[in-house]
Amino acid sequence: MSEASRIPGICVVQSGDNLTKIARSCNTTVDILIVANGLTDPDLIYPGQVFVYFISDQAFQAAAM
Repeated sequence: MSEASRIPGICVVQSGDNLTKIARSCNTTVDILIVANGLTDPDLIYPGQVFVYFISDQAFQAAAM
């Protein structure tokens, strides 16, 4: 995905969330969440934690319809 075609977003971890669930709800991947947020232990996330992520502009436009 080129720099120009990425749209940043944020999500806040809720109780019961895991990276797979967050990635699905944010239309991104677990790997992108790990890298974008510098996670060293992807199994250790907390409610209230804020993650940044990127989606393609095509995915953003599709979700907005």
